[in-house]
Amino acid sequence: MTLTKSTRRWLAALAISIVLLVIDGGKADRLGFLGVIAYVVCVTAAFLLAWRVLRAGFRLIVRRLSLRLAFSYFLIGIVPIPLLAMLLFVSAYLVAHQFVATRMWHETAALAEAESPRLPAVRIRDGKVAASDVPWLKEDVSVPWVEKLDRPRPVISGEEIWIAVREGDPATPDVRLLPLNDPSRRWLQALADRTGYTVRVEAGR
Repeated sequence: MTLTKSTRRWLAALAISIVLLVIDGGKADRLGFLGVIAYVVCVTAAFLLAWRVLRAGFRLIVRRLSLRLAFSYFLIGIVPIPLLAMLLFVSAYLVAHQFVATRMWHETAALAEAESPRLPAVRIRDGKVAASDVPWLKEDVSVPWVEKLDRPRPVISGEEIWIAVREGDPATPDVRLLPLNDPSRRWLQALADRTGYTVRVEAGR
């Protein structure tokens, strides 16, 4: 194999930089800034030459017809198997996650509607709180989000997580609030009993 002019120059630079590093003596730092330059040149030349050796070796192997065919058969016959397995695993994971999330939300909404008569209530008049059983919703506070409660939805107040259910006349509705992170954990236990899942609630941003 004939070395190109560029490769011979990089080999010479590598050899010279190694000699300078030996003279520099490491921590002795006899050459000062010249030693730093020699170190940079040595690392650069080593990486570049290593890449060229790998590239030349790959070309030398692949040029042979039998090995080229073997490599092609490997790519065609073997590589697709783990790739297909990974694709099936990711697809199954996404489908399972969507199924669990959908069922979990349906059960949460059903639980909130079933327990609605026993939940804290907020009475809304003209888009404002008229009366409230929860301390974080004060009277005369505007609550435009109530109009979007076409179905049970989560409401977050600080670290508290509630499921809000609107009932009654849309013009003067009442909103029932199910506290998911109630310290007694009874609502989470109810969800766990309904779904058979381990249930945990966290507030994110």
